[in-house]
Amino acid sequence: MDDIRLQLSHLLLSSDYLLGGKSSFDSDNSYIEQLTPIVRSAIQTSSTEELLDALLELEQAREAETRAISEDQDNPFLYALDELHQINATSNSVARQVQSASTEIKAKGSKLLSEAQRQANMGRTRQNIESSMEATKVCLQAFEYTNQVFQLLKSKNKIAAVQSLYELQNMNTDKLRSYGLTTFVQRTVPALSRAIMKATLDEVDEFVDRLDSQIPKIGNRTYELLSKQREAWESHVSEHPHLQPFRFNSSVELAYRESSINYMTDAQLDLDFGPMFEAELIFTKLDKIPQLANHVDQKRQARALALVPEGAEITAAVLENVAGFCVTERTMSWQLPRVRSDKLVDDVWEQIIRRLTKALSQKMPELKQTSEHVPFKDMLAKFIETLENFDFNVSNIMMLLRDLVKYFSDHLVEKSREKFLHSWRKEDHMPLVVNKTELYDTILGVVWYSAPDSEKNKAFPRVLPFSEIYPLTCADLRSLITHHTSFFDLFQKEPVIVEDMLSTAIETFLTDTVCKTFMDGLKGSKREQIVQTLIDLEYFEFATVKVQAMLESLRISSRRSQPLKSLAAFANARRFAERRVFQLVEDAIDNFVEVAHIDWRATRSEPGPAAYALEMTAYLLTMTNSTLARLPTDIRTMTYLAAGDHLRKKLMAMLDSAPDGITPAALQNFDKDLTFLEDFIGGLSKADDNPSLVESLTEVRQTVNLLRSEDPTEYNRAELRMKKYDRIDSNKISGLLAKLQAPGSPNPSLRTQQSGFMRYLHGERQ
Repeated sequence: MDDIRLQLSHLLLSSDYLLGGKSSFDSDNSYIEQLTPIVRSAIQTSSTEELLDALLELEQAREAETRAISEDQDNPFLYALDELHQINATSNSVARQVQSASTEIKAKGSKLLSEAQRQANMGRTRQNIESSMEATKVCLQAFEYTNQVFQLLKSKNKIAAVQSLYELQNMNTDKLRSYGLTTFVQRTVPALSRAIMKATLDEVDEFVDRLDSQIPKIGNRTYELLSKQREAWESHVSEHPHLQPFRFNSSVELAYRESSINYMTDAQLDLDFGPMFEAELIFTKLDKIPQLANHVDQKRQARALALVPEGAEITAAVLENVAGFCVTERTMSWQLPRVRSDKLVDDVWEQIIRRLTKALSQKMPELKQTSEHVPFKDMLAKFIETLENFDFNVSNIMMLLRDLVKYFSDHLVEKSREKFLHSWRKEDHMPLVVNKTELYDTILGVVWYSAPDSEKNKAFPRVLPFSEIYPLTCADLRSLITHHTSFFDLFQKEPVIVEDMLSTAIETFLTDTVCKTFMDGLKGSKREQIVQTLIDLEYFEFATVKVQAMLESLRISSRRSQPLKSLAAFANARRFAERRVFQLVEDAIDNFVEVAHIDWRATRSEPGPAAYALEMTAYLLTMTNSTLARLPTDIRTMTYLAAGDHLRKKLMAMLDSAPDGITPAALQNFDKDLTFLEDFIGGLSKADDNPSLVESLTEVRQTVNLLRSEDPTEYNRAELRMKKYDRIDSNKISGLLAKLQAPGSPNPSLRTQQSGFMRYLHGERQ
């Protein structure tokens, strides 16, 4: 109990519950915090009654102290209380003044607050206005760019329109988003881009259409310029012959060209690529180059197919237009590679070439005459030549041209064959007679022949050794060569094609037509034809040598040349003709000798030669003075020698076939025939200046001399035999001597001589 009172006393003394400077809330909290342990302790010790009693006592004690203080008149507290009342009154007065001032201030503050609020509202309004103005400005700028694009498109200032579109597209994204213009711009930019592209493509279409309308003019102008360049090259080659092997469009010729020509900016052509350059720039800025390229490609493909429609007839004008189109294509690819790439141009070219190849292939079989082949070939050649200058792949059309050239070559050979056979049927197989100087000069300019000096001053008519068919054939040969060499320009990269075609054409014509026809003609029996054929064959053989030399000089490739097989064919034909001429003379001799009748048992001598000898020499003389006289000297000499040898064989055969009992009179008659024939041959030898010809009948002469000799045994003596009888065949002479014994009329002296001669021959053989 005492402890509780003591604790409460300390609590009251230390607490400022009543007099402290803290707020009541803080004092209460502090007091309760200090009282809590005392109450907890009383509860734990079950002293709550004592605690309540102690608190009651303290309350009473405090109350007594308060009453005592209040009853004391001299207590300073009372004085303080009065002062407090005064102060309170003063405080109330001041409070009223303050309240009055506060009311006044509040009234003025409300006004100021209202003004401040108004000012704040005005700031927000101004900010909203500024934001609205900014939004309006951005919108107006976007609308201005949009309107500007349309206005610029109307004035066809597409470059500036693209720049305005670029400005619109690159406006401040944050502002556009904050003002809700993003969607507008996203919708507007593509629309404006399409509008610009459409306007640009419209101008591109106008340009392409204008370009297409000029295609014929471009093609014609290109052909004209290339023709001038060709003429310039030909003039240059004429001044520098060492450049002869190099054709127009060859790498050497291209190196010699002074400068390249821009066919699209020629003064005669009204073409301006400005719209295309502008379109490329615009589509580049719009990042739409593929669309431009695709659009132009569609236009060009359509135009290409229209140039060569299905089933169209290919004429020079069509090819000229195609060439003009291809020139524009390649020029565009060179100047606008992003819009018109080489690949796109080549793809269009492939479409064109497929149609061209088909149409040209169908037209080739319709060409029946040379007059049709040459223009057709020239037309293709000029076309290919032009396209090669612009880097187009002409391999397909070159294959077609190769077929055309082969077709043309075969046609030329066939025409030459027909002309030759026609001339052969009309051929009279006689030397050519020329009556006029102009014709004579023309013939000499065509044939491979050099007229002797003695012929140049002769009066007309003049006779040429060959027949009419020779100059006609030479002219055809030169024409064949000229036509084929005109193809060299087309196949300068593969000259062997033309070289082979030319060689084949020459070989076919000369071997299969000319030589074969001559060979067939030699099988006939007409003496004039055979002799003239032999003469002509000599000239044809010479001409073939010259043709081979000409082909060698025209050769462009480095490949070794092969000799013409026709040269060997003509050599064989000539040899066959020579044999036929020999055979003609031999047949003539045979015809007379075989009908000759010699009486080997004649008893009397004839006054002159036998009829067969007279007739044969007369016939042979006529032949030598007419037909054989036309032969070249060497062939005529060979013919005379062959004829003399054949006559020798025939005369020896007549002796060999003679029956036994040859009489001296018969030998004398045969000797007269032989002497007559020797005189005839001697005359031929003198006229032909051929001394060896007189020895043709030496064997017959020696045999007859031995048979008529009074002493045949002189053959036994070597020195006499070598001097007088060196040509006698010892195997035959014994038989002939045996035939001199006439049956039933023995001649003892002759028999004795013969027996000795036979013994000699027998011993000689042993």
